[in-house]
Amino acid sequence: MAGKTDSVWWEGEYVDMLLKGTIDGIIVSDQDDRIVRCSDSFLQLLNLPDESSVKGRTFQELYEFFGSDFLIDKIEEFRKMSRESCKPVMTYPKINFPGSTLRSYRVVMIPFFDKDGVYMGSQTSYRDVSDMMDMEDELTKTLLNATPMACSFWDKSGKMLDCNLEVLKMFGISQKSDYIDHFYDLSPERQPDGTPTVEKAKMLIKATFETGYQRFEWMYMTAGGEQLPVETTLVRVPYKDSYGLAAYSRDLREIKEKEEEAREAEMRVQAMLDSMPLACLIKNREGETVDCNKALVDLFECKSKAEYIENFKRFMPEYQPDGTKSELKEKVYLWQALETGKSVFRWERRTNSGEILPVEMCLQRVKWKDEHRVVGYMRDLRPIELIEGNLFRAMSLVEHSPQFVVYVNADGDIEYMNPTVLTLSGFSKEELLTQGMRLMFSSDDIVRLSAVSMLDKSNSDGYFNFEMSITCKNKERRVLWLSAFSATLRNGKSGIGITARDITDMKRLQDELNNLIKAQEQARTQSRATQQQTSWVIV
Repeated sequence: MAGKTDSVWWEGEYVDMLLKGTIDGIIVSDQDDRIVRCSDSFLQLLNLPDESSVKGRTFQELYEFFGSDFLIDKIEEFRKMSRESCKPVMTYPKINFPGSTLRSYRVVMIPFFDKDGVYMGSQTSYRDVSDMMDMEDELTKTLLNATPMACSFWDKSGKMLDCNLEVLKMFGISQKSDYIDHFYDLSPERQPDGTPTVEKAKMLIKATFETGYQRFEWMYMTAGGEQLPVETTLVRVPYKDSYGLAAYSRDLREIKEKEEEAREAEMRVQAMLDSMPLACLIKNREGETVDCNKALVDLFECKSKAEYIENFKRFMPEYQPDGTKSELKEKVYLWQALETGKSVFRWERRTNSGEILPVEMCLQRVKWKDEHRVVGYMRDLRPIELIEGNLFRAMSLVEHSPQFVVYVNADGDIEYMNPTVLTLSGFSKEELLTQGMRLMFSSDDIVRLSAVSMLDKSNSDGYFNFEMSITCKNKERRVLWLSAFSATLRNGKSGIGITARDITDMKRLQDELNNLIKAQEQARTQSRATQQQTSWVIV
C-alpha cells in the first residue's frame, strides 16, 4: 500500500473500501504503532460494536485485551523484523478471540514507508486457517504414515512431535507415545565412535538447523534389546513461523549382514591370496597395483606389501629385452587382458637389490564390484632358465657326441636319436621314427634290449654293457658296444636309453692282429720243428 505525505494516509477512500470489504481481520497502525483503523471483520472477531474500543491502543495493549500470550511475547520481534527487512512478516499462532474457540490464524504484518524510507505505520491481517491447517495436518499425517521409510518430526527445541508407523515396526513398538517419550532410551549410552548418544544427537540437530541437511549412521536398540544400525537423514523444513526437522531412518541390519558376509569373504580371499606360493597381485584399470600377496613381497625382496605397492614402478626396468619401453608394453598387455579376459607373456622385472628377474606373467580379468580388475600371477623363471641352460648344454653335448645315442619308449618306438645314429646307420630320421628298432636290430636283439627294463635294479653300475650288431641301410653290418639302461622320464613313463660306439673297425683290426699273432705262432712252431729235424741228421 503506497503511503501519503500527510499524517492521515490511513483515512483515504481506498483504505475505507479495503477495511469494509475484506473478510480478513485487519488493523492499521501509525508510525508509533498505535491502532488507528480496523476492519469490520476484526471487530466481529473481538465481538466489538465499533472501532472506539481499539483505537489508540498499542499492539501490546490489544493482545493483552483478548489474551494472546503468544503474540504478546512475539510482537516486538515481529515489529523489529518487519521494519529491518522492509518486508511482510508472517506467523501462525493459535488465538482465543472473545466469544470464540481456540483457532489457528495466519497473521501477516506489512510495514509502510514513504518515498524517503521513513516508517509510516503498518497493516496487520488475521485470517482463520484452522480448517486448512487441520486438513494439512491430516494430509501430513497420512503422508507420514504412508512413507515406507521410518520417519519422525522434531521442532526447533529438539522435541519429537510425531513419527510414522514404519518407526513402530522397525523398533517393535506398538504405541507412538512409547517411542516419542522414550526415544533416548532406545539408543545405547554411547554411539560406536564413543560419543555420548545425547550429546551427539544435540550436536547433529544443531548442525542440521545451521546447514539444512545431515546424513549419518546411528545405533539404536529395538524394544527386544537387539542392536539396530540405521542410516539417518535429517532435513530442515519450514514449520509454522520457524523451522522443524524431518528425520528419515533406513534399517541397515540386512545391509550390515551382507557387508559382514562380504568382509568375511574378502578376508578368506585375502588369506588364500597371502598363502598362495605363486606371486600374485591385483591391478585396477589404470594399471596401478592395489594389492599383492606375501609370495610377491618375498620374490621382490621387499619388507612389506606397502613398499611394493607404493613403488611398484621401481621394480620394472625401463626397457624389455626386445627394446620396447616397459611402461608402454605393460599397458598393451593390461588392455589385452581387460578386452579378451587373459594375457600371458614373458616379462622382465627387477628385485629390490637390482637383480634382473625374468618371470612368466599371466593377467586374468576378474569382476570386482561394479568394475573389472586384473589379477596377475607371476612365475619366477630363474630356476627354469637354469635348468633350460643345463639342458641345452647337455643336449648340445649329446647332439654333437660321436657316440650312438637312442631313447626307446616302452612300446619299442624310437623317440629320440642323435645325428651319429643317422650317419652310422644311413637311415633317415623319419624312417627310424616310423619303423623303429627293427630297421637296425634283429628280432632277437630287440627282445634282448627290451629285457633291460626287467633286469635287477640292484646293479651297482645302473646300466648293462654288451656287444651287438646293427644292419645299416646299405646292408653293411656294424658292430656296436652298447650301454643300455632303464630310464624313467618326469612324466612317469619308462623306456630304454642306449649309448653305443662303433667297434667294427676295432674288431677288424683285432681280428687281423689275432690272425697275425696266430700266423707268427705257427711260424715259430714250424721253425722249432725244422731245427729239431736238422739236429737229428747231424747226429
